[in-house]
Amino acid sequence: LSTPLLTRIYTPEEFAVFQIFYATASIVSVIATLRYELAIVAPSSEEAAIDLVSVSFFLSFLIALISLFFTVVAHSFMGDTFNLWYYLIPVYIVFAGLMQSLNLLSIRRKTFKRNMISRIGTALSTAIVGVIAGVSGLRPAGLMLGSVVGQLTGFLLLMKEIPAIVWRPISRKKQLISIAIQHKNYPFYNAPHSLVDTIQDQGLVYLLNFYFSASIVSFYGQAFRILKAPIGFIGSAIYQVILPQFTELSRKGTDLRPTILKLYFRLFLFGLPVFGMLYFFVEPLFVFLFGENWTAAGTIASYMAPWLLLNFIASPVSCLALIRNKQRKAFLITLTEISLRFAAILYGGLHRNSDLAFILLSVVGSSVMVYALIWYYRMGKSDT
Repeated sequence: LSTPLLTRIYTPEEFAVFQIFYATASIVSVIATLRYELAIVAPSSEEAAIDLVSVSFFLSFLIALISLFFTVVAHSFMGDTFNLWYYLIPVYIVFAGLMQSLNLLSIRRKTFKRNMISRIGTALSTAIVGVIAGVSGLRPAGLMLGSVVGQLTGFLLLMKEIPAIVWRPISRKKQLISIAIQHKNYPFYNAPHSLVDTIQDQGLVYLLNFYFSASIVSFYGQAFRILKAPIGFIGSAIYQVILPQFTELSRKGTDLRPTILKLYFRLFLFGLPVFGMLYFFVEPLFVFLFGENWTAAGTIASYMAPWLLLNFIASPVSCLALIRNKQRKAFLITLTEISLRFAAILYGGLHRNSDLAFILLSVVGSSVMVYALIWYYRMGKSDT
């Protein structure tokens, strides 16, 4: 909702600088905890779950420190072309990792109201800081500052359990090492999978920046951000609710396929009007909402709408790969998808045709999503 304001404050070129910042921070923050936070809902013991939160906290700080080192290295190589506000990337990473961990602990305890407040607080603070900083002349820094403040806000709204968690690496060192080894599949399988998954969403920015203009990077980022909003806002909320439910039903040996099919149907009915409207009317809608400078972003959004509708349907049910311990195959599917998506941009880039690149991107993305939807449904069988 803040985007119409932001696009009238910041230019497409300024958004391009932010897009590089956000892509880098997102790629690293997704593995800030090495995905140990996903294991938090699994243990039957509350004590073990808190131990996993502590492991995730420790790793978040460690990964942030490593990212700070690479930021300094990047600065030394790039010199004056390096934007000093990129030093906020490690700060973003540490708070994103901490918030992810506390978010999963809240899901485990089914305190969904707290999750809701955290998400709303994150969104509001990101928007408010971005607008105020931009009006004050901090451009494009305001966009980066807003993102960091948003992660910090989300963390603060979830930090009730912090005192019991922070001291555990000292008081329960052996238990933390033991539970980290017990759940080693998460860093070995799910972390690379999540990293590749994020690279295929955010890493395309680097390839687009190489072949096309900064404006194209901004247009793609804006189109992707708007189309991903229903997936992030609604899809992730459904994911958080069905993860513990499907986990419990799976333990009982329940056939999940009827539930999966019903969920597919409901998500399709909800998503079709939204993505359908974007497909047919997105260009004038983008001009009306974001201004004349963003017409091309609407064109790109129309190309990607069918693919992201399928993504919207598949996203919540992807938790089955964790529940059924099928991370390896899920990782292979993601590797295939990222290869095809990068190939689509590469082909369009070699022909200097951005429209071709985005059309091919949508075609290959849609094909993989159809396969994933079938796979998730089959995985719901009780004896899988």
